[in-house]
Amino acid sequence: MVSRVGAQHILFGTDMPFLDSRAQVGRILTARLTDDEKRLILGLNAVRLFDLPVR
Repeated sequence: MVSRVGAQHILFGTDMPFLDSRAQVGRILTARLTDDEKRLILGLNAVRLFDLPVR
């Protein structure tokens, strides 16, 4: 998906509390992506989209 639409267009999400989110995070962390792409998917895209403060 990253190669088709770019990491800047993907948000991480889970089916919490029905599924354990650790497995889903692990899929992102072990994917063949750059660290910057992983950061975008796991949070920075949501920060930008929802105009959240960065700490």
